[in-house]
Amino acid sequence: MHTHSRYRTFPTWLGALLAVVALAGFPVRAHAQTMFENYAYPGKCMDIYQGSLTGGNHIDAYTCQSSVNQYFQLQSDGHVLVQKGQTNSQGYQMCMDYYPAAGNVGDPVKIWPCRPLSGPGDSQHWYYLGSNQWMGGSGNCVSAPSGTNGTQLVMAACNASNPPANARWKQRI
Repeated sequence: MHTHSRYRTFPTWLGALLAVVALAGFPVRAHAQTMFENYAYPGKCMDIYQGSLTGGNHIDAYTCQSSVNQYFQLQSDGHVLVQKGQTNSQGYQMCMDYYPAAGNVGDPVKIWPCRPLSGPGDSQHWYYLGSNQWMGGSGNCVSAPSGTNGTQLVMAACNASNPPANARWKQRI
């Protein structure tokens, strides 16, 4: 099972910001199974690469097709379950994550077995902002560097007042 061996401390202002952002509203209903389409690349959705529920597999941009590997489920505690909560061959549900990186700009977005959250800065703690951005516990947001099928999603700087289109994800129902 995936565990973190690093410990991070966050400035008090970042913890307060994360709390405000969390309370600012989740346009996504907790427990809703939803596809997310990128604003910059219409018709391209968040996707689990080749549908593999292997720890460390990346999340990519791929043509929206309503397949199970394009469904993400925000939980009320901040976890984001992938593939409708299906379990892998070891019996683990998988969650959106950016481990083993720190969630810095350019770090890849991946999946790992879901585990208890250690706090608002945890790599499996996510916020869906009113600006249609997925912000991780690191304070950075999920971005699609291009619209080419299979392009791995990475973390990018969040900008709530003027987010770039490639870092915005609308619900596709």
